[in-house]
Parts: sequence; structure tokens; C-alpha cells
Amino acid sequence: AGLEKAKKELAESIQKGV
Repeated sequence: AGLEKAKKELAESIQKGV
């Protein structure tokens, strides 16, 4: 569960960065 949340947050962070 933690891994999925971290992955989702990372994806959002990348989209924000782009």
C-alpha cells in the first residue's frame, strides 16, 4: 500500500514539475 501511494505521489510530482 505504501509503495502505491509513493508511486502516485511521485507521478503527480513529476507531472507538476513538467
